[in-house]
Amino acid sequence: MDISDHATTPLSSASDPRQQPLPLPSYVRLPSLPLLPEDANYLQGMGAVTLPEDEFRDELLASYVRWIHPQLPFLDLQAFVAAMTGEDPENQISLLLFQAVMFAGSVCLEERHFRALGFSSRTEGQAKLFQRVKVCLTGAAVLNPVFELTNRGKGPL
Repeated sequence: MDISDHATTPLSSASDPRQQPLPLPSYVRLPSLPLLPEDANYLQGMGAVTLPEDEFRDELLASYVRWIHPQLPFLDLQAFVAAMTGEDPENQISLLLFQAVMFAGSVCLEERHFRALGFSSRTEGQAKLFQRVKVCLTGAAVLNPVFELTNRGKGPL
């Protein structure tokens, strides 16, 4: 089983043929640059736009809040949760940030949650979540050359 049950909301204008709608909930946003069909296909093919099922997403977020955020409080949790729950429909979370928080929460999540989704281990589930973050980060660099230039040589990606 894959961690991919989510609502679909087209995020681009049908009047712009360069933009490709992707199946994302309304609280998640893509980079503001036009997304070409081949870019959208790449993101979909690599799983970057696949989001965890709501129950698993909530477990990942709870794990992040309990174990990661107290040590690295860089995220405005109130705004993040308000966007996710629809309390602040004007606020959207970038796809990269959302996937990064989900991966970070997986570090301390019990293995039983991963096994319930069909993964053979926590490590296998974490690898899938990490791949999504990496693809989002790589995609951001490809779509925005300034991002790539300002982040060149900083880290393993």
